[in-house]
Amino acid sequence: MAPIHRRQFGRFVEQAGSIFITLFGLLILTFVIGRIMPNDPVRAIVGEDATREVYENVYRQLGFDRPVWEQFLLYLRDVVQFDFGTAIRTGQPVLTDILHVLPATIELATFAILVGAGLGIPLGVAAAIKKDRWQDQ
Repeated sequence: MAPIHRRQFGRFVEQAGSIFITLFGLLILTFVIGRIMPNDPVRAIVGEDATREVYENVYRQLGFDRPVWEQFLLYLRDVVQFDFGTAIRTGQPVLTDILHVLPATIELATFAILVGAGLGIPLGVAAAIKKDRWQDQ
């Protein structure tokens, strides 16, 4: 096994850092979007006819009574543990719903990549061969 050179290790650290920053930015974005949505998530769970007491209990259970920074830390903890909560529509854990649709998502993405590459590569080659003609446009 060949030793890892400093330049390769530095490149790896740079790429890993870039991936980490991107994922952290996505976590911040999804957290903020969840907070600025115009509809009330508690009202969506308890319904319009719920009493004030029921509403406040669910509000506290979801942690909305805590400061935003603490809510974000709890959100990070849950995401790291793959605990995405319970889906309002199905009542099942969100991870279960994600795993249920994952095979179809992978199938669709694979088909899209094959079609994109199957059309893109030949059209790109044709454009390169027929430079400055209509096929290149």
